[in-house]
Amino acid sequence: MVFDKQSVIDHISQVAGSDQAQQALQSLPDQVDTELHGDILQKLGVDPQQMVSQLGGELGGKFGDSQLGSQLGNDVGNMFGGGGNKNQQN
Repeated sequence: MVFDKQSVIDHISQVAGSDQAQQALQSLPDQVDTELHGDILQKLGVDPQQMVSQLGGELGGKFGDSQLGSQLGNDVGNMFGGGGNKNQQN
C-alpha cells in the first residue's frame, strides 16, 4: 500500500522515535510503498504490516463516523492483517 511520506514520518516518530523519523525523512521517497520500501521501514524500526493496519484505520477515520469510513478502515486493516477499527465488535 502506498502512503504519502509525511504520514509515514509521523507514524515512525510515534512508534520508533524522532531519531528514526529523521533518518526516514532522508531515506524515504515522497510516496512510500510498503512492499517496495518494507526493508527500509523495518530498518527504521517499523513493521510495514502493522503500519498499514494503523494508517489504514486512520484513513477510515478521516471519513468521519460514517458507515463508509468505518468500513473502509476495517477493509484496509483486514486486507493487511490488522483489525482496522479496533472498536468494532464481532
